[in-house]
Amino acid sequence: MTALATPCFSKSVILTTKKKGNIQMAYNNTAIITGNIGTEAKIIENNGKTFASFSIASTDSYQNEQEEWVKRDTVWHDVLVFSPRLIEQVKAFKKGTRLKVTGSIS
Repeated sequence: MTALATPCFSKSVILTTKKKGNIQMAYNNTAIITGNIGTEAKIIENNGKTFASFSIASTDSYQNEQEEWVKRDTVWHDVLVFSPRLIEQVKAFKKGTRLKVTGSIS
């Protein structure tokens, strides 16, 4: 998943659309994941391009007929960040930071 990282419940930098000139373009392939960072971001340079890589854990829960909360298995999502501005922000996030990630699946 390529993504735009947004801290959840703290600083807010919500980026869900791109602007090209005066035209705002909506994403056709959009995924939103809210969860906790599993590892601090690794900054990777390859063929002159820099990107950040980290994982986010998300867990779903629901209330059953007995009104007990049931937790489902944790799902791990690999996230890649390509924007230089966002890479700088992601560097500051620590393991366990809650994030809302908006991006595209590829």
